[in-house]
Amino acid sequence: MSFAIVVRVEEGFLVAEVAGSIDGRTAPEVQQRVLDRIEQSQDVILAVSGVPYMSSAGFRMLLLLHRTLSARGGKLLLAGLSEDIQDTMETTGFLQYFPLGADVAEAMSLVRAAAM
Repeated sequence: MSFAIVVRVEEGFLVAEVAGSIDGRTAPEVQQRVLDRIEQSQDVILAVSGVPYMSSAGFRMLLLLHRTLSARGGKLLLAGLSEDIQDTMETTGFLQYFPLGADVAEAMSLVRAAAM
């Protein structure tokens, strides 16, 4: 499967839509593309419904983005996470750091509801 990432701003959120596996080869690209575009205290939604596999390099990248965004006053949310990846993240304790939405719209709603 090929790899693609599209980064856009949508309703004030930085949305990074990823398709393909996130592994040692692709995780640095995801990380850099997000870091290049974030602004202070901006929330980021990583749309991963097109990601069938995530290696430990992908999990490290998520944790690094989480820490970076937290330090800037923002959050990293995951949208469309596959059941297999979600199970792995839950088992390893990673899931506790990332609010999950079924899709980008639901992830946006989670942030808005938390702000009320």
